[in-house]
Amino acid sequence: MNNQAIGIFDSGIGGLSVFQEIKKLLPFENLIYFADQAFCPYGTKSQSQIRKRVLSALSFFEKQKVKLVVIACNTATTVGIDYYREKFPKVPIIGVVPVIKTAGGKTVTKKVLILATQSTIENPYLNVLINKFGKGIKFFKLGDWEGQLVKMIENGELKQKKIEKELDFLLTPFLNQNIDTVVLGCTHFPLIRNQIQDIFGARVQILDSGGAVARHTQRVLENKGLLAENQKPDYTFYTTANIERLNRSIQNFIYILNAKVKKMTFPTD
Repeated sequence: MNNQAIGIFDSGIGGLSVFQEIKKLLPFENLIYFADQAFCPYGTKSQSQIRKRVLSALSFFEKQKVKLVVIACNTATTVGIDYYREKFPKVPIIGVVPVIKTAGGKTVTKKVLILATQSTIENPYLNVLINKFGKGIKFFKLGDWEGQLVKMIENGELKQKKIEKELDFLLTPFLNQNIDTVVLGCTHFPLIRNQIQDIFGARVQILDSGGAVARHTQRVLENKGLLAENQKPDYTFYTTANIERLNRSIQNFIYILNAKVKKMTFPTD
């Protein structure tokens, strides 16, 4: 048994979708969530910029003596998960990648759309996953160029016409491609799952990695004997931007009222 916290890191509020899955599966775990909102979106940043920010976050988590870190950001994971593990070998680090293998096992029409950030779409690692798990399947890749969707989600514009128009513009060209599976390759996008589902209709299944990451976290903790004992968990949130903005997102998406939200500044800020 180990009651040290799990650290969860993302460029912004997208990782709250992963936080919620971990909270649901592991209800006794203390969780520390870190949102680098001052530098969001990561999808338009360079590999070196992202790695530098993630290392700063990992240094913070190390000082907090967390027992495991989840990089709840597809972009940050694909540009350097092995690099982070090399730099911080003492703590287990779990990443998030598009669920290509799951999609390959579920699609019937063998037509799958991947919706992700510009960085993830362009990263060679995505092709590695497709070549390994997607043989015989046609994958359509759609990038959130300039991070417009992520920015709107961060700004809380989920129910406004602006995001509906952007989604219509991006997704309508794929409606006649016989696609039956959509992979959400950015942790922000489960927060707009309903809007995406409305455009494609009920016949299309939408997949994200939150549940798989939570289950993987559970397995790692079990194997290392690090699961928390039965307790009332503590949740703490940090942001490099505006405390009130993150607090609103916490209330709106994971329904935690009166959350402990604190400001953090990176050495690179």
